[in-house]
Amino acid sequence: MKLQRAVGKQIGAVRRGRALTQEQLAEKADRAVGSIQAIEQGRTAPSLQMLEILSKVLRVPVSRFFDFGDSYRDEPPARLRTLADLAETARQLDDADLQIAHDQIKAFAKRRRERVRT
Repeated sequence: MKLQRAVGKQIGAVRRGRALTQEQLAEKADRAVGSIQAIEQGRTAPSLQMLEILSKVLRVPVSRFFDFGDSYRDEPPARLRTLADLAETARQLDDADLQIAHDQIKAFAKRRRERVRT
């Protein structure tokens, strides 16, 4: 069940990264909005055919929907969504802006580690 939810969250993150509503994705995929909602909420596992359709509509490889690393089992759903959204946003940046974002995130992490130690 956790894998089903994690895949649904990834699909939702990619959709949001493409600035599509669930209604727009459903229309482009020729599916009911309720079907998209159920998948994104982890209530329904998408079939292989549905994964293929969604990957074509969203212009990503099917493997992108499983791109959450091995730690998804231990991560709270809200954190998974944030990480997926962050990764999707980063994919939209050019190399220079991506490097700036990376440096900023590393600086935040360093600052947090320093605060935790004191």
